[in-house]
Amino acid sequence: MDFVVDVDSRGDYSVVRVCGEVDLYTSPMLDSCLSNLINSEKSLIAVDLSDCSYFDSDGIKTLVKWSRRLGEDGESGAVSRAFKICGLDSVIPILPSVEAAVQL
Repeated sequence: MDFVVDVDSRGDYSVVRVCGEVDLYTSPMLDSCLSNLINSEKSLIAVDLSDCSYFDSDGIKTLVKWSRRLGEDGESGAVSRAFKICGLDSVIPILPSVEAAVQL
C-alpha cells in the first residue's frame, strides 16, 4: 500500500487521513502536513490512522510532538495497541472513529 496523507474538513475539524506505513521515510510527510495545518491556525485536528498498516516510533514521535504543541490529546484505532504498550494512551487519547473525535 502506498503512503498517502489526505486532509478533509468536517465541521470545525481538519481530519488528517493517513494510509499505508508510517516510518522513518514517511513520517516527515505526516509532520509536514500537521505543521501546515497548525501554522494555518487550524487547532482542531483529528488524525485518522484506521488505514495504517504499520506505525513505528517515528510516527509516534510526530504525533506526540504536535499533540504537545497543540496542548490537546488525540487517539487512533488501528495503532492503539502500540500507543497502549508505550503508555501513550494516557497522553494521546484513542477514539474509535473520526466521528467520535469530531463530536467532542
